[in-house]
Order: sequence, then C-alpha cells, then structure tokens
Amino acid sequence: MSPVFPAIEFAFKEKPVKARIARGFVNLGISVRGGKLFVGNIEIPIKAVSDALDINRKTVYSFISEVEGDFVLREIFSRISPVSDISRIAPILGYEVITADVMHSDIGKFVRIISSSSNIIYLHFLNDRLTAAYEPGLSRDNVSRLSRIGRNMKLVTPDLKKRRMMCKRCKVEYCPRRMRNG
Repeated sequence: MSPVFPAIEFAFKEKPVKARIARGFVNLGISVRGGKLFVGNIEIPIKAVSDALDINRKTVYSFISEVEGDFVLREIFSRISPVSDISRIAPILGYEVITADVMHSDIGKFVRIISSSSNIIYLHFLNDRLTAAYEPGLSRDNVSRLSRIGRNMKLVTPDLKKRRMMCKRCKVEYCPRRMRNG
C-alpha cells in the first residue's frame, strides 16, 4: 500500500488479503456504500469483484463489513471514484505515453521536462507510478533527463524512430495501429 494512504495501510497491515482488496478497490475506483460496491453510480456484483481480484466472496463481504464498521475507512471507501485512463488509446490517436516509477519529490521535475517540449493531454500519478500522454516531440536530451529521474520507464509511441532514443534499461513499444487522419 502506498504511503499516500496511511489510514488504509494501518487498518490492514496485519491482513494481507484485505490489504490486497483495498489496493484493488483504490486502483479500480470501486467504492463501498451501504454494504454494496459501486464504480461511479453503477452497482457491481460482489461475485464479479471477488473473481476479478481472485479472492473468495466471504473475504470480500468481511472486508465490506470492516469498512462499513469503521468511520474513517467508511469515509475513504465511500468517496473512491473511477479515473479515466486514456493511456491505452493515446498511441492509437498519435500521442506518446510514458510511464515511470517516480519519487514524489521528483514529480514536478518529470512533468516540467515533458511539458518543456510537448503538450501533456493526460497525467496520472498513483503509488509512485506516473503516466503521461503527450503530443510527440520529446528530444533525445529530454528522454535522457527523464531516464535519470524515473525508474522502469516505458515509452509507447507511434514513431518507430524513438526506439533509438531510450537507454537499454527502458522499454519502448511501437504502436502500429495509429489511426490516420481523414
């Protein structure tokens, strides 16, 4: 669990399966309200969630009861909402997507490097993982600067030439499905 959520981390520190459920709910945007599970305003069957997380239903019901019985957890989990993630479709539309593990103190530097040479259309940061979709245009120098800040960097691009710009530790994927205008 990320240090961003200390109340959740503390509540489930001795319960690894429930901690995994909590992480899954936060990452998937699943909220707990009135003993039921929701993604936005859509009620989600508990069986579907237990199957998706590979956890038995009794444990999910127990997790829900524990959350509903604790004021702080109830407030947290009742307010979780899904976040739109366009990073998977951005390369098809001609944008590049970079993901990297970035320390909190380096987020600003990372984003400034990208925005110095490109327009960012999507930015998401959770559990020390930053994802940015932007218009192509990062220079070799900026990619090099990013690789000194971020770890486990991955670039998805519609431009096959970018493969040469990344270091051997980083991963580059080419998106051949880029849509053509017109």
